Amino acid sequence: MFVRENQEGFFNSLGFHYFGPINGHDLKALEHTLEAVKQLDEPVVVHVLTKKGYGYSAAEDKPERFHGTPPFYVETGTARKKGTLPSYGQVMAETLSEMAKTDEKIVAITAAMPSGTGFRRQNGSVPDVQAKRIKWKELKLAIEHWKLVFLDESGVNIGMTRRYGRAIGKARVHGSAPLNVPTSQTVLASVRLNGQITYTMYPGGTSGERFLDYLKNVLIPTLHKGGIVVMDNMRSHHVKGVEEVLRAAGMIPLYLPPYSPDLNPIEMLWSKMKAILRKLGCNIAALLPLMVAEALALVSPEDCFGWFTADGY
Repeated sequence: MFVRENQEGFFNSLGFHYFGPINGHDLKALEHTLEAVKQLDEPVVVHVLTKKGYGYSAAEDKPERFHGTPPFYVETGTARKKGTLPSYGQVMAETLSEMAKTDEKIVAITAAMPSGTGFRRQNGSVPDVQAKRIKWKELKLAIEHWKLVFLDESGVNIGMTRRYGRAIGKARVHGSAPLNVPTSQTVLASVRLNGQITYTMYPGGTSGERFLDYLKNVLIPTLHKGGIVVMDNMRSHHVKGVEEVLRAAGMIPLYLPPYSPDLNPIEMLWSKMKAILRKLGCNIAALLPLMVAEALALVSPEDCFGWFTADGY
């Protein structure tokens, strides 16, 4: 059995039809789903859930170790020979971590298993992150969700036009896209359970000064005392003065666990905003702020309520 995703879902916004999640270890259900979607003449995503190392207890217990492994003893899962030198991934991760301490422009993109690819946090292990996520989920149960204010940044530019389409019969699909895309602009926004969105927009990235200015002059004037402002761990969110400004205004600052965008409902706001921008096909930089305003105006309170609910708030 499969469930079709809500029309405003992430994959739908990209032009796909989503089916799932499917238990990847239930072969009959998987075959049934694949046979069904074969009949559809449209782009499809089938979401299959499997357990890494399924059937082999050593791999099930420590899946990241078995993503790519040297020779090991099958009976115990331990390596036959332990290396004495650090891996290439470890060297790269440690070097990037040191460089990032003095250069905020450095960004590392890894698979969704940071320890398995060498990107283990230098000041804490993956189990530490997991413990923080568990603690956050416990905290959610004690918070009045209507007080939550989630904020985040997202980049936009005039290159966000649709680059695919469907035509009738053998006709061609025609469209246009800018040849040269100027520097992206940043949308810094907050979203609440009742659908209220407070945002600003500026060229380039988010510095500590810009973030503080947003808090003081854009966000805080719209909040009531007791509001809980939730942020991720971006460096500009931790600059001196952020917590002080929020507490002085009667707000409670909270930081999400590391590697946890799935706990922030605003991620779905960005998905819908960008889907609308692609449909509008804005290719004039001067009009981009107007298009962003139009896209955000189309986000309904029902959308926000659904996103909060889906994330467990």
